[in-house]
Amino acid sequence: MPRLQNILFRLRLAPFIALLIAGCAGTPDGLPPPVADHHIHIRSESGARALPRVQLARGERPGDLSRGIQDADILLRQMDRYRIDQAVILSLGYMYAIPEIRFENEYHKVKRENDFVLEQARRFPERLVAFCGISPIADYALEEVQRCAESGATGIKLHLANSDVDLHDAEELAALASVFAAAEQQSLAIVIHLRPRGSRYGVEEAEIFLEHVLPKAPTVPVQLAHLGGGGIVDTDTLRAIERLARDLPQHDNLWFDISAAWARDRDYAGDTAGRTAHRRNRHNVAQAVSLIGAERILFASDWDSLEVRETLRPLRRGSGLSREQQQQILNNRAPYLPEAR
Repeated sequence: MPRLQNILFRLRLAPFIALLIAGCAGTPDGLPPPVADHHIHIRSESGARALPRVQLARGERPGDLSRGIQDADILLRQMDRYRIDQAVILSLGYMYAIPEIRFENEYHKVKRENDFVLEQARRFPERLVAFCGISPIADYALEEVQRCAESGATGIKLHLANSDVDLHDAEELAALASVFAAAEQQSLAIVIHLRPRGSRYGVEEAEIFLEHVLPKAPTVPVQLAHLGGGGIVDTDTLRAIERLARDLPQHDNLWFDISAAWARDRDYAGDTAGRTAHRRNRHNVAQAVSLIGAERILFASDWDSLEVRETLRPLRRGSGLSREQQQQILNNRAPYLPEAR
């Protein structure tokens, strides 16, 4: 009887042992962990005080607000949890230019937040790189591009919605193009949240970007956040992606990150309409990956606005992607990252 109990005990443990072995060699689904997370946010103490105000001004729900300081130590624990080797820290410095709030001493606050991110990345140079956050239409934008380059930044992060940039305004478009040109001159990579505010986004806006902005930075890596949209891939974003994808052969330096592309369960109601919208979103993401090509898409989570698992889970489950596409996205590494350890 004791021997039979021992055998049964071992049989019950077998599945857990198998999962443990799989976790050491790879993952239970056989897919590798992401080599890098190309869209991460941390924040200083002052940034932590400002961010909830900015999020509320942007219309985010109180339950989704980001709170507290996030530094490199906290980030590395998160990376190690998911066995992610490297990460791209995108400063929230641009948030101080949100027009609804008008922060006092705005440029001082921008510099302080950018310096915090630069300092955190210097602590772990093999694993972290820093991008300064800048509003492209701020009067200090070009000055901050140069200052960040001299301070060791890898790139800059632009957020057109937060800065309320109008791609149809000639003056603001020229300012955006000038920032791209300055980044090119300083050899800084660019991450841009391209989708502006409002419902006006699609083929026309993609063509404006392709014709008037992207040519100003022909050699540095340009990464479109959220697959070129503003988050959940909807029909308007898909139209923009279709237009951007047509010109990809002419732009070897253009990349897309997949952060926030998939809707979370709580983003839609649990009724029939909500389930239909959720399925449409998964279809849109799969179609976007096919249009762009998985070789141009970077894994990115938008942590801690989102949890890493909220991007990793739908990617690993497939959600309309082939296994080759899944593996490619997880293995892609942006050219601005240092060589892996």
